[in-house]
Amino acid sequence: MSSPAVPPPDQLLALDRLLRLSPHNSFLGIKLESAKDNRLSVSLPLRDELLASTSEGGVHSGVVSSLLDTSCSLAVMLKLGKLIRVATLDMRIDYLRSAPAEGTLFSRATCYRLGDQIAFVRGVAYTVKDGKEDKVAEAASSFLVIHQQRVSA
Repeated sequence: MSSPAVPPPDQLLALDRLLRLSPHNSFLGIKLESAKDNRLSVSLPLRDELLASTSEGGVHSGVVSSLLDTSCSLAVMLKLGKLIRVATLDMRIDYLRSAPAEGTLFSRATCYRLGDQIAFVRGVAYTVKDGKEDKVAEAASSFLVIHQQRVSA
């Protein structure tokens, strides 16, 4: 059996730097957790500023969609093996439950098909409780791959 395909350390470092270059991602606190076998995982520590309202106590759905969009776009770059501009063409998100106000929200994404200009990605946002994943939302998305423009990180 072959070992998992792990990207070179310089590619992981570049993905992490690119993630932190975005003021929006930095504000949210999104962090790269892992990347291997064309699967990328990020995390987001939850805090009060990310709640939909203080009375309901759940995370705002925009935070969940931002986390999914970020992990899915980075998964395209992981599959390509280079930092290149991508643009979200379509993203369908099925919200399965409200994310709790405390803890960490994770997202895992896989680019499962890569054409000349379009990439297709599936993602899931989840929390972990008692060592088990508890899905918050699932996404199916497509991205335009802009080959002429490299991203510098």
